[in-house]
Amino acid sequence: MGSVALQILLMATVLNAIGLVVNGIVVLTASRIGNGLVNPGRRPSSWPRYMLASVYAGLACKLSLGGRH
Repeated sequence: MGSVALQILLMATVLNAIGLVVNGIVVLTASRIGNGLVNPGRRPSSWPRYMLASVYAGLACKLSLGGRH
């Protein structure tokens, strides 16, 4: 039991802490993956850019060719 305002504050604090941990894990994982795609001492790999460009092109085609519902 206790004050409703205190319970809301505690719940918000817990949710923010969980979000911070999860986002930190995602950032660290993405950083490690990104470092694995880049060859040390050489030019960065260009295939991720082409993959992203093809995803955007596919989304643009879907948007332009898709009918309204």
